[in-house]
Amino acid sequence: FPSHDNHTVSQSRYRLFEFGSKQLPELSGIVDIPYNSNLVNFVGFSHTETGFRWSEGQTASLSLRLGKQNLSGEANLQADFLGDQTLIIALNGQNVYEGHFDGGERGIRFIFSPELLHLGLNTFTFYLPDAHRPANEDPRVLAMAFRKLSLR
Repeated sequence: FPSHDNHTVSQSRYRLFEFGSKQLPELSGIVDIPYNSNLVNFVGFSHTETGFRWSEGQTASLSLRLGKQNLSGEANLQADFLGDQTLIIALNGQNVYEGHFDGGERGIRFIFSPELLHLGLNTFTFYLPDAHRPANEDPRVLAMAFRKLSLR
């Protein structure tokens, strides 16, 4: 599994400082985080496009503040992948998923220990070591078109 880059962590902490006042409402059911949510902090993602936002580079993260949600530790990621991609997901620094995809649209269900969630700030980190430029004129290094993350 990938190690954490201190430079990236310090940049993320600065951005999270600005983000700190946002908090999802306290929910007891499913928490849906769409690609265009303004209640989460997207780092390492490109601008929103129609229905999704691309990860840019080999690491991207999504941070959110949780209240007293009663979540069971089930997640569903809706995403598209650019060609062959490996995806590793960490929640608050703990790896919770690893998979390989040959491109296209995917619904990825994964389970994690609910104890990994904190009251307050939580970060999902997406490691995408196979990110690459697409076969068109787009100069970005892309891997995953994020559509939605749902938590139960």
